[in-house]
Amino acid sequence: MEQKCIAVVAAYRYTSQFLAEEIKKLFEPQEEVRVLYLDEEERGRPSAEEYYTQRIREFDLDHCSMILYSSETVRGMVERVRRPEAAAVVSRRNVELSKLPEIVSIQSGTTVYAFGSSREAALELIGELRETGIGHLNLLPWYPGSGVIRPDIVITPGKIFPQMREARRIIDVEFRHLRISTVMEIFMALNLPAENLFSVEAWYQGEIRSLNRYNTTINKSMTGILESINEGIFCVDETGRVLFCNRIFLNLTGTDYYDVAGKHFQEISFGPELMSIVNYEGELFSDIVEYGEKKLLVNRQKNPGDAAGFIISIQDVTRISEIETDVRKKLAQKGFVAKYSLDRLIGESPVIQGKIAEARKVAASDHTVLLTGDNGTGKEMFAQAIHNESSRARHPFVAVNLASLSDAIIESEIFGYEEGAFTGALKGGKPGLFEMAHNGTIFIDEIGDVSPHIQQRLLRVLQEREVMRVGGNRVIPVNVRVIAATNRNLFEMVQAGKFRMDLYYRLKVLHIHVPRLAERREDIPLFLEHFFREVKSAKRVSPQALAVLQEYPWPGNVRELQNLVYYLETLCERETVRPEDLPEEFAPFVQKGARRGAAGPETEDGAGAAASAAGGARGGGAAGSGARGLGARPFFKTWMG
Repeated sequence: MEQKCIAVVAAYRYTSQFLAEEIKKLFEPQEEVRVLYLDEEERGRPSAEEYYTQRIREFDLDHCSMILYSSETVRGMVERVRRPEAAAVVSRRNVELSKLPEIVSIQSGTTVYAFGSSREAALELIGELRETGIGHLNLLPWYPGSGVIRPDIVITPGKIFPQMREARRIIDVEFRHLRISTVMEIFMALNLPAENLFSVEAWYQGEIRSLNRYNTTINKSMTGILESINEGIFCVDETGRVLFCNRIFLNLTGTDYYDVAGKHFQEISFGPELMSIVNYEGELFSDIVEYGEKKLLVNRQKNPGDAAGFIISIQDVTRISEIETDVRKKLAQKGFVAKYSLDRLIGESPVIQGKIAEARKVAASDHTVLLTGDNGTGKEMFAQAIHNESSRARHPFVAVNLASLSDAIIESEIFGYEEGAFTGALKGGKPGLFEMAHNGTIFIDEIGDVSPHIQQRLLRVLQEREVMRVGGNRVIPVNVRVIAATNRNLFEMVQAGKFRMDLYYRLKVLHIHVPRLAERREDIPLFLEHFFREVKSAKRVSPQALAVLQEYPWPGNVRELQNLVYYLETLCERETVRPEDLPEEFAPFVQKGARRGAAGPETEDGAGAAASAAGGARGGGAAGSGARGLGARPFFKTWMG
């Protein structure tokens, strides 16, 4: 008579071999342990069923004392062909503990596919993951023929299959150890003597110790994390018992640890204001609670995943304000500062001096300002100067130009976004420019170029003084002064239906029109002097050339004048610039300039230089020396570009 044996039947070779080794290690059986694997990679081929049937019939199951199946699916496949008389045990296995942190770290709500040789095997793996406590993921089955294409994350039970080659992330839970319930079933099916229980007990105790060590390590790590954050955390389990409470929560509520630890939450008294949050049955976000002399920002939400219970987090509003202030200072250090002041703007013409006087009065208020004027007149310089003259001067000055930007970019940059708001969004999200300008000034250039959608969002900020990030669900208060600028006629745009009337009047509380360079021609010598000095040039402009410049209409305003200086410094070989040295666009104005500049001879040594002429007009000064005839007043070091 043939000797009895133990059969291990699985879908794949690696699974059957692993289970056979587990039996040998645990029970040291007298019987031979034989393996049968059905080679499930054949599934889906036309002759697959015949192939499986032939393999099962060829394997001698009649002389087995016990059959260990890897899953219910495999058992069903075998018993459709023949039903052996031997005792049958279906293995139940645990997820490898070392793989749990990788699974737990996946963002809550993420869709993750559990792979199995069949739908039943995939569902079995999902069940094991759920029983282990993985309840925060959207787990779906994946198996040959399921039609899933290129999943992001896959959990596989011990083997990397060809189907997974396009997955972005694969988590292999490796060979999963048998559960104690399966071990006991095998023990009874083999009718082993009682002394064999000692080896089973030793194995079981080893598993328990491993589990305890793992849990202890995880608990220490989680406790360390929750103690290191700047929020008070109060966590209650499904029975209502306090599961965790960190030191910040105890300090903010003035509670002793021993009055909280292990108690039911209804036995604890935090005071009526906070207890109303504790006893609330739903979820709350960003509630402000007065607690003694403190104001607390409170959130209450359910435990993540399928777990019952709830978590309360609290923050000291005063501390939040201090952190915000510190962040704003750091942002200012990164370049969100205004460089120009009203006293250092270039210009002595009556028209520009009148505008500077207006700006000084505007700076003393905190109302919204609308700056209008052509491109290149210096609207941003005025905005910076107004900020530096205002009570917000020590806080950030943030500038943004909205010309030619899409709505999506404008929204994400001005209002910020939350993590996951769109593809490519930074982890943790990003604060918008309104948040960065908190307590300071935001300068919005080219306001006339924005779409109706952005106009509506800007209107809300101006009305409510609060922003909502893209993809967010909470409003963020901001204390910001808005200075807007445009080269367009907004009133005509309102009449044409291209600009919101309510936004127009929200912006035009205070209004300054920055004049064109053609309206302040007497300031041209000052700008020439400044720009030549800026490039460390010794060049001068002759009276004849200056007369041409005085006749020119300057469509590009001060910026065009600056570019002219760069042109002359690069291409003009003479020290004294003559009319013929000017670019071709100035040629039509040479004759008019000749009549204007006939007063002084043109000489190579610089007699009649523009700076000297300008200085003489204001009371003298030696040409080409010191401030080049600019009188006693020190020369301005900034300009309105």
